[in-house]
Amino acid sequence: MKLFTLYAIAAAVTIGGSGVIFYYAYANVQTYTVTAQVQTYTVTAQIQGGRGVILGAPYVDLSYDQGYGLVLKVSGGSSLKLTVVPDPGYKFSSWSGDLKGSVNPITVVVSKDLHITAILVKG
Repeated sequence: MKLFTLYAIAAAVTIGGSGVIFYYAYANVQTYTVTAQVQTYTVTAQIQGGRGVILGAPYVDLSYDQGYGLVLKVSGGSSLKLTVVPDPGYKFSSWSGDLKGSVNPITVVVSKDLHITAILVKG
């Protein structure tokens, strides 16, 4: 990605006893290409109190940890949408851990590693 090209122009005029001296300089300074590194964070999500599925998007990488649940690698600054789909006989109650609230689905801006639990209840 080309961000900018820097040009420098300098001029000086001196009037002295012997005449006019004119100085002109032009420099085409380097064109720089900058590639930004985006921080990637880990979002782990589990279900407590019942059975169901947690969906999350967008993500860079996705895996499942038998001991904890859904593990997402997410680019820093991304708006991650999380949705809980409870199995029959259960309903979503709330989020706990690094995410609070009772909205499903919910969107969170990821700026650090997150540990999230979706609480389900019979119903």
